[in-house]
Amino acid sequence: WRVPDEVAVPLFTGQLGAVTLSAGRYKAEVLEARPALTAPIPRTSPGCRARFCDAACGLNAARFAAAAEVTAIDGAAVTLTLPPATLPDFIGGRLRWLEGELRGLWSDVVAVEAGALVLAVPPALPIDTPTRVQVVEGCDHMLSTCASRFANAVNFRGEPHLPGMD
Repeated sequence: WRVPDEVAVPLFTGQLGAVTLSAGRYKAEVLEARPALTAPIPRTSPGCRARFCDAACGLNAARFAAAAEVTAIDGAAVTLTLPPATLPDFIGGRLRWLEGELRGLWSDVVAVEAGALVLAVPPALPIDTPTRVQVVEGCDHMLSTCASRFANAVNFRGEPHLPGMD
């Protein structure tokens, strides 16, 4: 700054934050460059990156939800008053407790075994049966499922036709 004709030697690049004047001196806040370095990196994946029924997916969860009652609980296995043929649609979905000590909480559904939905984590508290629940279908995040089962391929958020890393 004393010799403006000299070539500048950059010692730091970044941004200044708040600049204040206190007791006749300027004080400048130097912002870190870290946020730019930790920003999410765009990525590709063969599967959809949207969460089922979120804004990117564009589907309404109410269309894929069902009311049921829990008739039995054995560890993480929950037997419901739903037709057994419909249970596979709920794999990868969620179960919301509408009554009892777990009212309002959600449980992830990971499998179907012996006519019951299997939760990722068994209920932490005793549940009286029958108990009302809401179950929301799941999605395997594959283009074929998005197109055939949900008719929503236009909102698919993945790149299923890119070659693999091999």
